[in-house]
Formats: sequence, structure tokens, C-alpha cells
Amino acid sequence: MISVIGGGPSGSYVASLLAKDYDTTIYEEHDRIGKPIQCTGIVSKNLNEYVDLKSSTINQVKGAFLYSKNNKFELRTNKVQATIICREKFDNYVKQKAVDNGAKVLYNHRFVNHIKEGNNGLIKANFNVRTDSNNSQKQIETKYLIGADGPNSTVAKSANLLGERKNWFGAQATIKGKFDPEMVELHLGSICPGFFGWLVPENDEIARFGLACMEKPRFFFDKFMEKISKREGYMPQIVEWQGGLIPYYEKQKCQEGNVFLVGDAARQVKATTGGGIVMGIIAGEALNESIRTGKSYDKLWKKKIGRDLWMTKLIRDKIDKFDDDDYDNLIQTLNGKSGDVLSNHGDMDFPSRFVFKMLMADPRLIKYAFK
Repeated sequence: MISVIGGGPSGSYVASLLAKDYDTTIYEEHDRIGKPIQCTGIVSKNLNEYVDLKSSTINQVKGAFLYSKNNKFELRTNKVQATIICREKFDNYVKQKAVDNGAKVLYNHRFVNHIKEGNNGLIKANFNVRTDSNNSQKQIETKYLIGADGPNSTVAKSANLLGERKNWFGAQATIKGKFDPEMVELHLGSICPGFFGWLVPENDEIARFGLACMEKPRFFFDKFMEKISKREGYMPQIVEWQGGLIPYYEKQKCQEGNVFLVGDAARQVKATTGGGIVMGIIAGEALNESIRTGKSYDKLWKKKIGRDLWMTKLIRDKIDKFDDDDYDNLIQTLNGKSGDVLSNHGDMDFPSRFVFKMLMADPRLIKYAFK
């Protein structure tokens, strides 16, 4: 018996693997999967290795514009580099894979806490169950408990795995305007301290516009919108507001006995971009292997993605010290040989595949490591 708390991509994906041979149930606190939307929905080409994106694809982009306060770098390629997905369709597609493999899904079940394994080796998990008429309490017994319940994971808290966490606050809106459908925009510097602003096109008239920061997200959102409005000469129309928390990666323990964390609950998120879908799915494969073989989950997921998560954290720690002049100089440097390497070898998920090539192409980048 395996209980997965949370029906997002990480939880549903690991459930789809485990349900082939184990009695597996997904417990989702909402009345449906995929809502509310708390993600920009831009995923790398690497995700195609694990799931079929056809049913949820809205757009595909071939590059990005990187903006600092005074400079601009155009990273345009001839190949698709990232896919813009409908998160509701994607989340339900992954959930359906789990159901097709034998998993059950129970909605309106909010995990409260659990009692550690007793003499029978089973975990007792407590839930609040919401129905149209009332709320009730429920307790189940399970052999394995998997927390895929987001940045402030209640499973992590119950298992004393939460630790001291910090999250970015993401503020995003769907907007109407005129956009290049093949290019994403990333805006760096004081316009969004500690992270970046983005414009991700769904097509030439609709885009996802937002940013993330540790504090005052609405203040910086409005400031960012004002900048874009001045550049374009008109105020884009806001169609829908979205937002959510993005976990800040820190190396941590993700297994306590038969309790495991995966995805955002485990902070398996790239500190450079805030993306976690690919990392959560790869960690789900490690978790599947751990349960089937008894090997250490922490060792398995760190072997698969630990190096790249650490590298994104290292990069984030360095660029958080940048001011606008530093970003201007960096963008200017990228307009040289290192930018060519980034165009040909850049990877949203695995910086270890191209960072050292960039340093070899332009040693001037090394100075940023000592900022």
C-alpha cells in the first residue's frame, strides 16, 4: 500500500510508476487536479524523454531575449528549445497515466499528519475530508507515504523533514498584446531583485507575464509592467491573475523511514529558473527504484540530479550579489563567444552540460564566480 499526497506532476508521475505493481492511491486536497494554476508552464525539451506533451502543448519557443537595465542579448536558435504547456491539461494527463496503470485518486482529502510505523510496519495517516455537506476526519493505514504536496509540505512537517525553508513569491498574469511567439523574454536586475521577470508567449497575442521575489511581489510586478508598457507604447490587458510559491533549493534529507518527499515538497527545484517539473519527475524515478529495491532514496535522487541542483544554487548565490552594472556587463559578454556556446549547448535543466564550455570559450566569465 502506497499513499501519494498531492496530485501534481511529481506525485502523479511516481504514482504511475508504482501503480504497475503496488496498490497506490493519490490523495488530492482540491476537488480537481490542475487548478489553481501556480506555474508559468514553460518546460524544457528534456521533458519529452519522460512524457508525451502533444495533448498539452500550447506553443513552442526557439530562444530567448535576455535583458539587463541597458543591454540585450538575443539567444535565437533554429530548433525548439522549450514548450509552453497548459498546466491543467498536462497535470491531468500525468494523473491519467497513473490511473491507467492502476492508481486510485481521492479528491478533497487534505493530509493532516501521520503516526510513525507501528508493530505491523504500517503508517497511520490522518486526513480532513471535505464534501458538499460537511467535513470529516479519516485515518488510513499505508506501507509507504510520499509527500508531493508542494513547497510548504505538510508531509515534510509531519516527518520532521521540513527544516528552515524559504520560498519566492511568484506573481503572474495572462496578458493580451503583441508578442514574438518564438521567443521568451527574461529581465534581470533591479527590476526584480533576487530572481527575474519573464514574458512567455502562448501565441502572438497572448503571453504569461510575471516575476518572482522574496518580498513585495505586487510592487515589483507593477514596476515591471510599467517598464514593458513604456517599451511597447501601450498597456497590455490583464486577462487572468495567477501566482504561487517557488521553493528555494537547499540540500536536504528527503527520506525518513518509509516517508518520502518528491518535487516541490523536496525542494527539487532549479535555483536559476525556479523550474521543477523535470527534476521532480527524475526524482520520482529514483523514488520508484528506492521502494522496489530498498536502496537509499536520498542517494539515488542526488546521484541523478544533485550535482545540477547544487550548481544552480551556486549560480544563484553568485548572481544574487549582482547589481545592474554587473548584469549589463554580463549581457555584453554574452554577446561574444560564450553566447555562441549558450546558443548551441545551453540546457535549462542541466547547467553542468554547458557552463564549463562557456568558461573555456570566454574566460572573462570566471570573474563573476568571485563576485
